[in-house]
Amino acid sequence: MIFIFTLSSCKSNSDGKQKELNSENDSSTLSAAKNDSVSGNEKNKTEDYSAEIDKIMAASLEKHENYSFTAQKYKYNGSDFTKANSTKVIFCDDGWVMYANNGTDGGLFINKGKKYYSINVPQKTKKLVAEGEATASIDWKSNISEFSSLMTEHKSYSIDLYKRELTESIANRNCAKYKINAKDLAASPELEYWFDLDTGLIIKAITKTQFSDTVSINRWEMLEFNIGGQSIEEYINFKEIK
Repeated sequence: MIFIFTLSSCKSNSDGKQKELNSENDSSTLSAAKNDSVSGNEKNKTEDYSAEIDKIMAASLEKHENYSFTAQKYKYNGSDFTKANSTKVIFCDDGWVMYANNGTDGGLFINKGKKYYSINVPQKTKKLVAEGEATASIDWKSNISEFSSLMTEHKSYSIDLYKRELTESIANRNCAKYKINAKDLAASPELEYWFDLDTGLIIKAITKTQFSDTVSINRWEMLEFNIGGQSIEEYINFKEIK
């Protein structure tokens, strides 16, 4: 910054020196004010993720009554991941269905009339399951518990260990990525979670744990994830099921 001073010829040299000192002081004050302003702006840029964290810690798949997803699991071969099994889940007002590997492993459907059918999707056949028979396999909460646990396993760790990173799109959902470094805990877990910002649920995870000399690296993610507006008839044509 350039300061231009017009000094009256009638002023003494001492007055001129005093003005120079005052100018330097003003310049220092201005510079300090600018630094404070920049510092303040930087502080304002720091995001407050407390509401996001609250949603993540309160997330539960059981809170939702209409949803669908395709979960893909992977195997780690020592240097890279390869696809393993996938599971399709639909839960809505007209029942629910879950089947693995695009239906090649069959599935289960429960209709409004509380009639339980074992459905072979590829062959388009169904088998009535008698009421009270195989109750555990019929109850949707029992079957969904594996995914419900996966999508909320972060709750085992203190939020003090969470480090927020990028916002990314997973399965066409806006997600926040968090890292959890808990090397001081049992199994020395190193965890990466992608949380759906709408529900707070994990929809992608890469985890590394170690027990003695055995290292376990796992990955799973949702290839699609939809909340609301789901109908089983969009996925299965019951008229074709014999």
